[in-house]
Amino acid sequence: MAPTNHDVEEGLAVSRLSRRRLIAQAGALSTAGLLMGQIPAFRSSALALQATPTPVQGGSVTWAVDTLINTLPSGAIGQPPTHVFTYDSLNEWNSQLIEQPGLAESWEATDDKTYIFHLRQGVKFHNGKEMTADDVKYSYDTHREPPPPGQSFSFYPKIDTVEVVDPYTIKINLREPDPALIGFTTWTRYSNIMPVGMIEEINPLSEAIGTGAYKLTEFQADDHATLVRNPDYWVAGLPYIDEIRLEFLPDEQSRVAALRSGQIDGGTFTTDVVGTLKDDAEFTVLSGLQTNHREIQITTKGDPKPWHDVRVRQAVTHAINRADVIDKVYGGEAVISGVVPTGYGEWPISVDELNSTYLNFDLDLAKQLMADAGYADGFSVSLQSIATPRDFTQCAEVVKEQLKEINIDVSVEPLEFGEFAKNNGEGTYDWQLTGRGFRGDVSGYVNEFNPKSAIYPLWFGENWKVDELSALLDQGLQTADIAKRKEIYTRAQQILLTEAVHITLAQPMIYHVVRTRVKNMAVSFSGDFAYTLKSAWVED
Repeated sequence: MAPTNHDVEEGLAVSRLSRRRLIAQAGALSTAGLLMGQIPAFRSSALALQATPTPVQGGSVTWAVDTLINTLPSGAIGQPPTHVFTYDSLNEWNSQLIEQPGLAESWEATDDKTYIFHLRQGVKFHNGKEMTADDVKYSYDTHREPPPPGQSFSFYPKIDTVEVVDPYTIKINLREPDPALIGFTTWTRYSNIMPVGMIEEINPLSEAIGTGAYKLTEFQADDHATLVRNPDYWVAGLPYIDEIRLEFLPDEQSRVAALRSGQIDGGTFTTDVVGTLKDDAEFTVLSGLQTNHREIQITTKGDPKPWHDVRVRQAVTHAINRADVIDKVYGGEAVISGVVPTGYGEWPISVDELNSTYLNFDLDLAKQLMADAGYADGFSVSLQSIATPRDFTQCAEVVKEQLKEINIDVSVEPLEFGEFAKNNGEGTYDWQLTGRGFRGDVSGYVNEFNPKSAIYPLWFGENWKVDELSALLDQGLQTADIAKRKEIYTRAQQILLTEAVHITLAQPMIYHVVRTRVKNMAVSFSGDFAYTLKSAWVED
């Protein structure tokens, strides 16, 4: 899909990591225990928190953002990144990837299509109204069919009906088993709880009435947003900061200047800029893996093309030196990733297996595969990339040079995001260098490879289909048992890595730089600062 950075829960903070240390840690990221329905929201490469022993109440923080537009995410009601500050969901993830109660104190599945949620009592919306089951039903019904300009979205689970049992009990009835439900109820961006009638009473593009840690008091698109502490927040003691201001600064050098002058307290920066700030005692550099791994997406629809042959796609896979990409584009601070990103709990193929079996650099093998497919002399192909952030095009340029070794002439075409996303959604490209954002369930990383998905004919057409894979993806959406799902999605990833219709490259680190007055700040797996800033504090 076009790159999106879907939201996740709070991460652990780290200082800048060496490549060797990062890769070693990445191999250990699959140790988190998983419960039924507990889908990993993030995994940081951290070893220690940047924190002080005792939180401090009060103060204000100004954070720079490069996106602050008054448009809805597909189907969700609210304005990211303010959305994460102002709303909550029935469940939430903690820093160990364990699903835990949120607005629901507990839940149970009475059978594979019926879930009961017991709501926390006494929770207040920002308008003072107590949250009840009626609000949950209203929210879920709205997310299913949001009013314009919102749109329905593929992540909505297979919910048939949402029933109010009593003021503090809600029943969700599924059309068919859907183990992704609990991940959805934990994914605030898509399952936030609103009071009945909210979207008829306010403009959800620039206003919010949630139960979240902060109240949105001012929003000016492409300028700033102001959030103030919710004194009635249901989590005792949180939040600590009295006011958070989001300042729209899309130009990175402007963010650097604002940070140095004290206009802002923090922001997200690229590797190159971090190198100029990391030794300044006024700042703390936080880094961690993010879920948005880079990959080459290949179409197989339409008239025959050389890459419709799996041997050609495999040749491309083995002709790419990912270590070289990581060194040249990310200064060594990225890791290799498969279809499911490294760090996504126990679900991904291990880094060792990726390096040794599926994504190993082997130029002789690549040349042999090209010859076997009848393309020893190569061919030409267009590779679209996103112009901004620039690392997408940088990755494309490195790959272009590498593929010359197997006589593939790559033409890199940087595009603005809107045009790139349009081409992606319509399947009007040969190859695209894109990114894969966070998903609330492991199935979200592979469902588009199922012929039943809406995007499948636009990307793949009738020229590519693997019956075993299709059956596995159907089975995965019918299976709740974690161990069985692990087997299913491991095999699905192995098939996809072999078929190479999406060729993964690297999963980069993300960096926040904060003034030292900001404590307990961290990097989340999605790179979204809002989840961790909610629990930060300041010391002046």
